Amino acid sequence: MGKDKKRKAFFLVFLARNWRSIGAMAKAVVKRERPFPWKLGLGFAALVTYVIIPTDLLHDWIPFVGQLDDGLVGLGFLKLMAKEVEKFMNVP
Repeated sequence: MGKDKKRKAFFLVFLARNWRSIGAMAKAVVKRERPFPWKLGLGFAALVTYVIIPTDLLHDWIPFVGQLDDGLVGLGFLKLMAKEVEKFMNVP
């Protein structure tokens, strides 16, 4: 299995295993039991902005390389989300 496939599989497995934790984290934030994770909020805003605005770091007309920056931004957000969920689960 190549590095990209392993990395994608890791994040898909992470989401599959932790979807309840992500929901519990969102519920705790809404109920104001836990503080809002600002890094995660800013990361999500950056991800949405990057997807909506058509300006890319690498242009999409370059085969394979053009989609690489989109994927890296998404993977960066998932990695940030993994850290925040880990912090949420370790706090009593």
